[in-house]
Amino acid sequence: MADRGSPITIMAIHGGKIEPGTSSLAKRIAGDTFNYYSFSGHKRRHNWDLHITSTAFDEPAALALASRSAVVVTIHGCMGRDAIAYTGGDNVELRQLLEAELNRAGIKSQPHPVVHGRGNHNICNQSQQGGLQLELTPRLRLCPFAWRKRRVFIDRVRRVLGRQW
Repeated sequence: MADRGSPITIMAIHGGKIEPGTSSLAKRIAGDTFNYYSFSGHKRRHNWDLHITSTAFDEPAALALASRSAVVVTIHGCMGRDAIAYTGGDNVELRQLLEAELNRAGIKSQPHPVVHGRGNHNICNQSQQGGLQLELTPRLRLCPFAWRKRRVFIDRVRRVLGRQW
């Protein structure tokens, strides 16, 4: 965890081997600018057993950091064949700005068809202005050949967040 006093917090609540790739992406998005939090699984196997839904995630340090933040962005892994950044969360304006920015940059982004990340029980929405939940497919977060796309993704997320605050 890194509380930098920023109004923006980037979280990977299913980090490490729970949803591989999410911790490193969250850390790179946070950089030295934004707050960073990761709950990571590092067991030899069965890390999925550590998965706690976003609406049930109640680790005290994460909740405290979220409540002090204007916006929380959570990075998650999801299934899918293409390289897609699905969006969700209660901050509709931020969600739409990021979708437009990513699509302009050649990274497909759209609302997730099932996992919407809405409601005040979701950790991303426990921030002061609602949050943003990003669900990334394996091709975007893990594929070794997609490193350029990941770099663009990180840059565009940072750019949109930097413009807002």
